[in-house]
Amino acid sequence: MNNSLRANDSFRAPRSHAALWLIGLALLINAVVLAWPKANQTNMFSDQALGAAFPAPMASDHSTYVLPLRLGNKSWGLVLVDRRQRVFCVYRFLESASRLRLVAARDYRYDLLLRDYNNTAPTPAQVKAMVSSMLPPHPVKKNPPRKPAGNR
Repeated sequence: MNNSLRANDSFRAPRSHAALWLIGLALLINAVVLAWPKANQTNMFSDQALGAAFPAPMASDHSTYVLPLRLGNKSWGLVLVDRRQRVFCVYRFLESASRLRLVAARDYRYDLLLRDYNNTAPTPAQVKAMVSSMLPPHPVKKNPPRKPAGNR
C-alpha cells in the first residue's frame, strides 16, 4: 500500500466542520462591520477607544447584524437583522450541498407596535394586575396649608 498522496488527492475537512467555519465567518463579518470607522466617529481600535469599555452591539449605529443560529441538533444557520428597515432573514446551512438557503424573512416594524398577541394566561395585563396588587399602596401626599399672601 502506497501512503504517498496522488496528484488528485487533496485535504478535505469533514463536512461537519463546515457549519463551524460558517459561524466563524459570520462572527468575523460582524466584527468588521462593528469596527468599520464612520465619519466623525472613533474607531473602536483607535488609541482613544483602547481603554474604553467594548460597546454593546445593539448600542451601535450600524444597521445590519449577522448572528449565528442553531436551528436543530445538527442544523446551523445565520440570522441577518437590519435595524433600519426593521427586517430579519433566517438562513439554514445545507451541509449536503454546502449552501445557504433562505428559510424565512419578516418585516417586524408592525410587530413592535403590538402589546399583547398570541399569549396564554397570564397575559401581560394580568401580570401587571398581580404585581400591582402585591405592591403597597402609594401614600397620598398632602399639600401643606398655604399662608395667605397678605400675611408675611
